[in-house]
Amino acid sequence: MRKRYPATEVVSPKQGSGNHNHSRIAAGILAVSLLLTGCSKSEGDKAAFERLSPNGLADSQKLWNYSQVIAIAPGARLIEIAGTTGDDSNGNIVTPSDMTGQVNRAFENLEASLKAAGTSGKDVVRVRMYVVGLDGETHWPIINSAMRRHFGERGPTSTLVGIQTLAAPDILFEIDASAVTAKEQRLPNPGFRP
Repeated sequence: MRKRYPATEVVSPKQGSGNHNHSRIAAGILAVSLLLTGCSKSEGDKAAFERLSPNGLADSQKLWNYSQVIAIAPGARLIEIAGTTGDDSNGNIVTPSDMTGQVNRAFENLEASLKAAGTSGKDVVRVRMYVVGLDGETHWPIINSAMRRHFGERGPTSTLVGIQTLAAPDILFEIDASAVTAKEQRLPNPGFRP
């Protein structure tokens, strides 16, 4: 099966350039190898997805801890997590007026959902976060800290949306997510309620 990789510059050597072609091939192999080192690995060491950094765009990983592009491998298993808030097991918001508390609890709840699906934050490829009354200077450090704790230094693709209100007046933060694993991965039973 053919694999697709991001577009790279192809340089044609001039006639009679001899060994220059071999060094260009070696450089291309090295570039692809470096690109693939960031892939999430699942069962059988198969890459379920790869992170891509398009030329000409800011380094979103370094600056803001999210991936600009994630390509999902053919045959991978896609897991969708619905909007998740900072509520307890009875559906009550744990800290009605505390953004930090709601963000932290929402991420804990997201981890519980991922675990029930047989995966973790390392396999998350996309998050969408909704914040009531978004103030970037105040809210981004709280959210970024939670993202680093749950996703590590290589975050998923990410969208942060400021909104007027969520489903209930106590809810200040909501996150939904998409995760990808190798197709062969099976669901564990712990933490899953049919």
